Amino acid sequence: MAIAQKLYEAEKITCMRSDAVMVAPEAQEAARRWLTAAFGAGAAPDEPPRYESKEGSREAHEAIRPTDPAAGAEGLYPAHAPLYDLIRRRLLASQMTPARIRRTVSPDLAPRRRFAPSPAKPRIRRPSADPHASTPRALVCRPPS
Repeated sequence: MAIAQKLYEAEKITCMRSDAVMVAPEAQEAARRWLTAAFGAGAAPDEPPRYESKEGSREAHEAIRPTDPAAGAEGLYPAHAPLYDLIRRRLLASQMTPARIRRTVSPDLAPRRRFAPSPAKPRIRRPSADPHASTPRALVCRPPS
């Protein structure tokens, strides 16, 4: 909490004593602009996502978020940067298009079921160190083989 308080005092994040999920429309728009510039038009959905609050949450505040989603952790104290980066990434992820996961269906030998989906645990393939590789340098999720 002490690091979050320092980030709040430096005007890097909004109020950190909140469990609300509401994000201000101007913050959503700023995050969507950054996502579109960084990842292309498909990174943000056509309409900003809306989330439901848990019962008993404090709705007087909005969600904890960076004051400027486009600003990275540059210039922050090294102890403050990981928390700021976490808050920023969570906001940006909450405004992205939902992931599409490909699953493989295989024949199941159990007598009652014909097909069973593969386990939901994705296998993460690390980016290639070769700059001329044909795959993008982002992590790729694929179902286990």
